[in-house]
Amino acid sequence: MKRPPIKDGFAYDKENRTAYYDLSDNGRSGRRVRKIVRDIGYRAALKKKRELMDNLEATRDRRRTETLTLREYLKEYPSRLGRHAESTLQRHDTLQRVQLLPILGDIALDKITEAVALDWRSKLLNSGISAGTVNRCVAHLVMLLHEAIKRAELTKLGFPPLKPLDEGGEKDRYLTVEERKQFLSAFDDWRAFKQDWKDRLKKGPVVQSIQSTKPRRCGGAPDEKSNTCRDTFKRFQKAKLFFVALFDTGMRRGELLKLTVNDLNLDLGLLRADRGKGSEHGWIPMTSVIREGLRAEMQETPRLGNAQVFRLSVSTVRRYFAIAKRLSGIEYTQCGEPFRLHDCRHTFASSLVQAGVDLYKTQKLLGHTTPRMTQRYAHLSPDHMRDAIEALEVFNVGNLVGNTAKKAINSNSAQRAEVSELRRVKSGGADETRTRDLRRDRPAF
Repeated sequence: MKRPPIKDGFAYDKENRTAYYDLSDNGRSGRRVRKIVRDIGYRAALKKKRELMDNLEATRDRRRTETLTLREYLKEYPSRLGRHAESTLQRHDTLQRVQLLPILGDIALDKITEAVALDWRSKLLNSGISAGTVNRCVAHLVMLLHEAIKRAELTKLGFPPLKPLDEGGEKDRYLTVEERKQFLSAFDDWRAFKQDWKDRLKKGPVVQSIQSTKPRRCGGAPDEKSNTCRDTFKRFQKAKLFFVALFDTGMRRGELLKLTVNDLNLDLGLLRADRGKGSEHGWIPMTSVIREGLRAEMQETPRLGNAQVFRLSVSTVRRYFAIAKRLSGIEYTQCGEPFRLHDCRHTFASSLVQAGVDLYKTQKLLGHTTPRMTQRYAHLSPDHMRDAIEALEVFNVGNLVGNTAKKAINSNSAQRAEVSELRRVKSGGADETRTRDLRRDRPAF
């Protein structure tokens, strides 16, 4: 059923007796009411529109005299201003539900002062939340208050900008070349996979039945010798190409999962990345390993242009990532923090910088809009910085040797005369390199 175009917040489908409403009291920044009413006549639909408009005006008049609490504001304006990715909206919802509303939910927007914000931040820190998460919670609260100002629910912000908490500086959350090789080799280790299956096997209870002469185990997962275990390992092994792509393209998990056949150009060795966090679409060169792997995958299972390249779900990627970490024994990165799936992207950026790639190209490959974000991702290895110190030592030693030689020449008059003679011969009999002494040419009185 095709909906008729909405004009002045109202549209009516005469054939299906359906009314469509899309009303707002203050443009795009105000409260919005969208409704579909079925089995209603045209006159009744117009009357319903007047009722909805009256409710909006009454709400606006009420807002002029009363300030909403944070809970009421989020209930009345569930959508955020601006364009946000779905993952960002889910994170906002979690922050509001877990960190904001339990403490600040019943406080009016104009009563959220600096003292209230600082007390709330201290409670979050005392509850065990990291400084980085607390900074993001404060930034989200400030964003909500600025939205309330744009929607005429608040006149001004009740506190000056808060100084962010110290997060301990940037951490080197990446794997070395050896650790990366060790992690990827876990996808081909059948013995380790079989042993891990055996160690994590859930067995059913042992029961004594009437028909059998001895107790038997009933239920439970198949053991490590079953075809189920072997088939699971084959699927796990096939997913290795996905994790190689994470390391060698720097794409995020969601970007790789959304990759379709139309986004591939195997002849030129390029793939198109759909940057979902505000960046533009871009073509990324593929390594030879990814190119040949995708070519073999396409030949093995031909697909249509809009089909997914990696037929994996988010839960499957998480499960395979956890298995690979257990088999490889890599649980932590260089800084001692737990190894996360997103650290594959950190590894890509760090490897580029350590290989001598300039930050501009690194920024384009990562899809960052500003160089500041690239600086955060491009952590340099301490071994890479040691090369600069060694170059400084060579420079200092070279200058020291040169100064020692000059002192030796100046202390020996014979060597000094020999050097002067060599200079004179090279200049054609006269030392033209020295400045002329004007006192010699001065006439005597």
